[in-house]
Amino acid sequence: MTTDADLLQASLEMIAESHGDIVPLVYQRFYAQYPETRRMFGRDESNIHQGHMFNGMLLAILEQAEERCPDGSISAWVQDHHLWGVKQPMFRAMFFAVLDTVRECLGTAWDGALEKAWRRQVGRLADRFDAACRVEKFCA
Repeated sequence: MTTDADLLQASLEMIAESHGDIVPLVYQRFYAQYPETRRMFGRDESNIHQGHMFNGMLLAILEQAEERCPDGSISAWVQDHHLWGVKQPMFRAMFFAVLDTVRECLGTAWDGALEKAWRRQVGRLADRFDAACRVEKFCA
């Protein structure tokens, strides 16, 4: 039986082979929704900070799919990002920017199983971030 984690990992491997670095595509999509967040990255001309954040997001999504993403990690992300001015809806938007970019990059390789796996795991993770924001009373 193929798990969500298997499907997510396989799709990321396909993207790595066909597209390479999708960090700029994800952030372009996110910045279209939240243009004010560009300043949070300062002069990150080589996308080092964006790449670091992207890797953390992918890790969180994959850990969520493997049911090993600890609540403490999510709370730490929320607390850290609160200091930068990140609001609750921005977390969800960023996770879905990843999903939408993966879908777009896979093109015809994207299917119903991938849609369900990505949407389920990204949705669950985004819900957990929403809950952590409410608990911390941050990111309103």
